[in-house]
Amino acid sequence: METMNEVREAQAFDQTLAGKWGVLILFIAFSALEIWALFSGVVTLEHWRGWLIAGGAVLFPFLALWSAIELTKDNRLIGAARHLATAIKWLLALPFVLVAVALIGWLLYQTFGWFATIPSWAAVIIVLLLLIYSKRGTRA
Repeated sequence: METMNEVREAQAFDQTLAGKWGVLILFIAFSALEIWALFSGVVTLEHWRGWLIAGGAVLFPFLALWSAIELTKDNRLIGAARHLATAIKWLLALPFVLVAVALIGWLLYQTFGWFATIPSWAAVIIVLLLLIYSKRGTRA
Protein backbone atom coordinates (compact mmCIF):
# COMPACT_ATOMS: atom_id res chain seq x y z
CA MET A 1 0.00 0.00 0.00
CA GLU A 2 1.29 3.42 -0.91
CA THR A 3 2.02 5.90 1.82
CA MET A 4 0.70 9.44 1.81
CA ASN A 5 4.16 10.78 0.95
CA GLU A 6 4.35 8.62 -2.18
CA VAL A 7 0.90 9.77 -3.26
CA ARG A 8 1.79 13.44 -2.70
CA GLU A 9 5.07 12.99 -4.55
CA ALA A 10 3.26 11.41 -7.51
CA GLN A 11 0.71 14.23 -7.56
CA ALA A 12 3.48 16.85 -7.40
CA PHE A 13 5.27 15.12 -10.29
CA ASP A 14 2.06 15.10 -12.35
CA GLN A 15 1.55 18.82 -11.73
CA THR A 16 5.18 19.59 -12.60
CA LEU A 17 4.98 17.51 -15.77
CA ALA A 18 1.71 19.16 -16.79
CA GLY A 19 3.30 22.56 -16.20
CA LYS A 20 6.30 21.68 -18.38
CA TRP A 21 4.05 20.48 -21.20
CA GLY A 22 1.93 23.61 -20.82
CA VAL A 23 4.96 25.88 -21.10
CA LEU A 24 6.17 23.98 -24.18
CA ILE A 25 2.76 24.27 -25.88
CA LEU A 26 2.60 27.97 -24.97
CA PHE A 27 6.04 28.66 -26.48
CA ILE A 28 5.13 26.75 -29.64
CA ALA A 29 1.86 28.68 -29.96
CA PHE A 30 3.56 32.07 -29.50
CA SER A 31 6.26 31.05 -32.00
CA ALA A 32 3.68 30.12 -34.61
CA LEU A 33 1.65 33.29 -33.99
CA GLU A 34 4.60 35.67 -34.26
CA ILE A 35 6.14 33.93 -37.27
CA TRP A 36 2.73 34.00 -38.98
CA ALA A 37 2.38 37.72 -38.20
CA LEU A 38 5.75 38.43 -39.81
CA PHE A 39 5.24 36.35 -42.94
CA SER A 40 1.61 37.33 -43.54
CA GLY A 41 2.47 41.03 -43.72
CA VAL A 42 0.25 41.99 -40.79
CA VAL A 43 3.27 43.49 -39.04
CA THR A 44 5.94 45.64 -40.66
CA LEU A 45 9.29 46.63 -39.28
CA GLU A 46 8.57 50.35 -39.57
CA HIS A 47 7.67 50.75 -35.90
CA TRP A 48 9.11 49.43 -32.67
CA ARG A 49 6.16 47.03 -32.28
CA GLY A 50 7.17 45.25 -35.46
CA TRP A 51 10.70 44.86 -34.20
CA LEU A 52 9.36 43.52 -30.91
CA ILE A 53 7.36 40.87 -32.77
CA ALA A 54 10.40 40.04 -34.92
CA GLY A 55 12.43 39.55 -31.75
CA GLY A 56 9.71 37.29 -30.38
CA ALA A 57 9.69 35.30 -33.62
CA VAL A 58 13.36 34.55 -32.98
CA LEU A 59 13.19 34.19 -29.19
CA PHE A 60 10.11 31.97 -28.77
CA PRO A 61 11.35 29.11 -31.01
CA PHE A 62 14.59 29.06 -28.98
CA LEU A 63 12.56 28.97 -25.76
CA ALA A 64 10.37 26.17 -27.14
CA LEU A 65 13.44 24.14 -28.08
CA TRP A 66 14.98 24.75 -24.67
CA SER A 67 11.74 23.72 -22.97
CA ALA A 68 11.57 20.51 -25.04
CA ILE A 69 15.17 19.68 -24.19
CA GLU A 70 14.48 20.19 -20.48
CA LEU A 71 11.37 18.04 -20.75
CA THR A 72 13.31 15.13 -22.24
CA LYS A 73 15.97 15.38 -19.52
CA ASP A 74 13.44 14.31 -16.88
CA ASN A 75 14.30 10.68 -16.08
CA ARG A 76 10.87 10.05 -14.60
CA LEU A 77 9.22 10.19 -18.01
CA ILE A 78 8.39 6.74 -19.33
CA GLY A 79 7.25 5.18 -22.56
CA ALA A 80 5.16 7.25 -24.93
CA ALA A 81 5.72 10.52 -23.04
CA ARG A 82 9.49 10.22 -23.50
CA HIS A 83 9.14 9.38 -27.20
CA LEU A 84 6.72 12.25 -27.77
CA ALA A 85 9.00 14.71 -26.00
CA THR A 86 11.99 13.50 -28.02
CA ALA A 87 10.05 13.81 -31.30
CA ILE A 88 8.98 17.35 -30.42
CA LYS A 89 12.57 18.23 -29.54
CA TRP A 90 13.85 17.04 -32.92
CA LEU A 91 11.02 18.78 -34.80
CA LEU A 92 11.85 22.04 -33.05
CA ALA A 93 15.57 21.60 -33.66
CA LEU A 94 15.21 20.86 -37.38
CA PRO A 95 14.79 24.50 -38.57
CA PHE A 96 17.83 25.54 -36.54
CA VAL A 97 19.87 22.72 -38.09
CA LEU A 98 18.76 23.68 -41.61
CA VAL A 99 19.63 27.35 -41.05
CA ALA A 100 23.01 26.32 -39.65
CA VAL A 101 23.67 24.10 -42.70
CA ALA A 102 22.74 26.93 -45.08
CA LEU A 103 24.90 29.42 -43.17
CA ILE A 104 27.88 27.08 -43.11
CA GLY A 105 27.47 26.38 -46.82
CA TRP A 106 27.36 30.09 -47.60
CA LEU A 107 30.44 30.74 -45.43
CA LEU A 108 32.36 27.93 -47.14
CA TYR A 109 31.36 29.27 -50.55
CA GLN A 110 32.45 32.80 -49.62
CA THR A 111 35.69 31.57 -48.09
CA PHE A 112 36.84 28.85 -50.47
CA GLY A 113 34.59 28.95 -53.50
CA TRP A 114 34.92 25.19 -53.95
CA PHE A 115 31.70 24.47 -52.11
CA ALA A 116 29.76 25.56 -55.20
CA THR A 117 31.17 22.60 -57.16
CA ILE A 118 29.67 20.03 -54.76
CA PRO A 119 26.12 19.10 -55.73
CA SER A 120 23.54 20.07 -53.16
CA TRP A 121 22.51 16.47 -52.49
CA ALA A 122 26.10 15.61 -51.61
CA ALA A 123 26.22 18.46 -49.11
CA VAL A 124 23.00 17.23 -47.51
CA ILE A 125 24.39 13.68 -47.31
CA ILE A 126 27.59 14.97 -45.69
CA VAL A 127 25.62 16.91 -43.10
CA LEU A 128 23.37 13.93 -42.36
CA LEU A 129 26.38 11.65 -41.96
CA LEU A 130 27.94 14.14 -39.55
CA LEU A 131 24.70 14.26 -37.56
CA ILE A 132 24.51 10.45 -37.44
CA TYR A 133 28.15 10.23 -36.41
CA SER A 134 27.70 12.82 -33.66
CA LYS A 135 24.58 11.01 -32.40
CA ARG A 136 26.39 7.67 -32.43
CA GLY A 137 29.12 9.02 -30.16
CA THR A 138 26.62 10.04 -27.48
CA ARG A 139 25.13 6.58 -26.93
CA ALA A 140 26.49 4.46 -24.14
